[in-house]
This record gives sequence, C-alpha cells and structure tokens, in this order.
Amino acid sequence: MGVPKELRDLIGKRELIKALGGDRQVALRALPEVIAGFNRQIDDARERLQTGSPARQPPAFCPLTIEEIAARHYREQLELDEEFRDLSSEYSNSLIDDQHINKIKEIASAKANNDLISNLLGNAIERYRTHGFHDFPAGSPSWRRLARFIAHAELEALHRTCERDEAKLEITHPQWALDHLPNPTKQFQEQTTSEKQPEETSIRALFKLCRKAKTGSDGDGRTTEAYTRPIESLIEFLGSDNVTAITNRKISKWLSHLQFEQGLAPKTINSRYLSAVKSTLKWAGNHGYIDPIAITASVTVPKKRLNREKGYNADEAAKVLQFAFNYQRPKETRESIQLSAAKRWAPWLAHFTGARIGEITQLRKQDILQKDGIPYLRITPDAGTTKTGHYRDVPLHRQLIDQGFLKFVEDTEQGPLFYPKREGKQDPVKSAETISNRVAKWIKGAGLVPAEVAPLHGFRHAFKTNARIHGLSDRIADAIQGHAGRTAGDDYGDVTIAVRKREIDKLPDVSIA
Repeated sequence: MGVPKELRDLIGKRELIKALGGDRQVALRALPEVIAGFNRQIDDARERLQTGSPARQPPAFCPLTIEEIAARHYREQLELDEEFRDLSSEYSNSLIDDQHINKIKEIASAKANNDLISNLLGNAIERYRTHGFHDFPAGSPSWRRLARFIAHAELEALHRTCERDEAKLEITHPQWALDHLPNPTKQFQEQTTSEKQPEETSIRALFKLCRKAKTGSDGDGRTTEAYTRPIESLIEFLGSDNVTAITNRKISKWLSHLQFEQGLAPKTINSRYLSAVKSTLKWAGNHGYIDPIAITASVTVPKKRLNREKGYNADEAAKVLQFAFNYQRPKETRESIQLSAAKRWAPWLAHFTGARIGEITQLRKQDILQKDGIPYLRITPDAGTTKTGHYRDVPLHRQLIDQGFLKFVEDTEQGPLFYPKREGKQDPVKSAETISNRVAKWIKGAGLVPAEVAPLHGFRHAFKTNARIHGLSDRIADAIQGHAGRTAGDDYGDVTIAVRKREIDKLPDVSIA
C-alpha cells in the first residue's frame, strides 16, 4: 500500500509491505486484517499531522560496533529459540531449511548481492538502525559488513539450536560473541526512561506485584520470564511506564505494530502479549491499584484448515508402534540409554494410556506401582508437571506387560526412566520435553507421521477414538486421560484402579510382526 506523500516523513516509509506467505487461500484470509492495519497506521499519521501532536520519539542514537551488534543478534536468536521451545513442541519438531542456510552462508562469505541481503536480513539490519545502534546506508560497505557479521551470528546460533536438539544442556558459545556482548537494552532504558513511576501507576511494578500474588514468589519462573517481554514491549511502544497512558486505542495500535511491523503471529500476540497485559491490568483493577481498564482490542487468528482427523488411524498407529518395537540401540552411539528407552516405550505408552507425551517422558521408576495385583503408572506433578495439577493412576495394558515393560523398569536405576539425570539443579519438565521432542523428530524422520498429525500427541487423540470404538465408558476414558468431568455428577465417586483396568483391557492388542 502506498503512503501519501505528506505522511511519508511521519511514517518513515514510501510503501507499507507485508509478506503473506505462499499459500494463496491463507493469504486471502489474512489480507483484510493486513489492509486494516495499514489503514490504522495511515490514519494515525494523518491525525498527528492535523493536530500537530508529536510522534513517538525514536530511541537516542547509541552506536555499537558491528561486532557488538552481531553479538547482540546471536544472543537474541538463542533467547527466541529458548522461548519457542517452551511454547510448543511443534517448533522443535520442525525441519531445518537447508536452502535458507545456504543463502545465509552466501551472505557470510560476501558472495550475496544486496537484494539477497535485504530479503533475508534486511528487517534485522533495519531494526538495529531504528534502535539507534548504527546509521549505515543500505548497500554501503559498512552495511554489507554488518550483514556478514549478522549472518555469522545466525549460523552460530543455528549450531547451538542443533546442540539443544541433541539434548545437550551445556553448550559452548563462540568467544567473539562473549567478548563483544554489550547490554544495549539497559543503555536504551537508562536514556529513554523518565523518572521512575510510583508503584501504583508503574506498569512494571504492577506486573511484578501481580506475578508475586499469583505465584507466591518474586517471579523468577519460566512463565514470568516469558511474560516480561510483552510488558517491556508495551512500555517501549507507549514511551511511558505509566499505566494512565494505556487506552484501548493505544492497545489496538500496539497490537498492529506487533503484527505488521514486528511480524509476530496473531496467535502469539493474543496468547502471550495481550494475555500478559490484560492479566496484569485486571489484577491491578480488582485489587484497587488502578481504576478498571476494559481491554477489548484483539487480533483475529485465522482458523486452521483441517483436512483429516488429528489422531492416527489404526494402520498408521500400527506402523509407528512396529517401528518403535523394532528399535535396537546401536552398539556404538552417543545416544543416551534413556533416549533409547524412550524411543522404544514412549509411543506404546502413549497409545495405551492416551497421556500427554511430556507426562510419559517425565516418568520415574517410583511412578510405576502395583495395587491389588494390578500394575499401573502414576502420572503426578511431583515428577514434573500435569496440566490439571492433580495426579492420576493409569493401569498398564496387557500388551505392555507382555512385551516386558515391567522388566525394563525393574532393571532401571532409581530416578527418571526416559531422560538422563544430571548433577545439581535440573528442570524435569524441560528435560522430559527435550526427550519427547527427540522421539517425535525420530518418528517424523522415518516418514511415518501423516500431515496434520502430531507425531506423539496424535496418540492422545487416537486413544479417545479407540475408546469409543471399543466401548470404553466416556467417564472412565476421561479419568484415564486426565480430562475434566462433563457433568457435576462426574465429580462424585471414585473410578478405581480395577475399573480402569477393566476398561483399558477392552482395547485390542496391536498386531506386530
């Protein structure tokens, strides 16, 4: 969309452009919201031009060396990798684009032309310019040199992400990144933050109070860390830490900025950025710190098209289970014993329990129990986490016992069954998630996962389907999977181990060679 001539100085661009991807149908659905966002930017600029109100002031010029900018980029890429891994297993299960990597290598080796640099790294270079870290004209020698260093940072960050894919907790950072890593965020805040707002009106202070009230701590948890970035993003956009600067219209403009200028996905904006702000403001209003602010602005999330069921069908599940059954740990391998065990048993446990994969890979030896002659596994938050925060007991299907799962558990040392136990402090949730991602990637790499089916979560969907096919009680199937009861009556009475075992055994054995 072209920017009117009189507004170009205010917007800083001649044209507003947004890539909509290669899928024409998806692009057509996203187009109206993109056009609406462009119109809001133009309307905002026209309003400022007519009223004479100043635009948000850009950050003060705070030049960094090219090496410092590259080191900052390296750090940001790893922080994003860490954040995306915590959000969903889909990110870690995605495949590396070799063609993209080859183009980055062209830039790093100075073989790329300016158009390729602009297409791949132009947004990053421009972002650092708008932050005041450099003022290199596009196409200049300094601009190309900066692109080379950022490309090197991208490749180094990719090496680290691959190491994380291999479940390595200790990684070695390149010395050049450590030597040149500045703290420009702190410098920027020191230069642009006015007098500290009192606790009652400071957005940062209210956020910290809210998190402390909800978590009972000073907010060092992973969720608090993830929500800190949205709060800081809003403060930077507003140019103020004062909660009185927040209005619905400004929130709407902030959301458009996140979507159309920073390129964030609508789902991420709604679930992370908007959620953090609304939760903080709602808490502050309920507890009398501020007058209630009703935030109604949001971003439209395009509906995902589904061309088939989410779970495996019987034939697809049998192929994955046969693949896992046949797995033998190579004699010469760096693969941990626990990962090998997860490849062998996690798909089968997922098939016959319908549990979330993280609940399986966090299991410990002490979680495999027996009562009244019935062996069962206890899925408990003590082992890491459960979505509901409650434990549940799931009897083992006869085929798991026949295949020797109990013998495997008996021969295993105390502690986690499917991830290596580390010395010192260890996050069991993260360790279990790393293993589940590795198993999912292993199955997907064998070409056994249909499109639109999650490699391991597909078993959870399939369990519910199998339960209905083979006549399991809906209430008992919900209890086995940890789903909430559908009526108030479901909360009365207990679903005993014997009853669960009776229903589990209605599921037929999987035919394997």
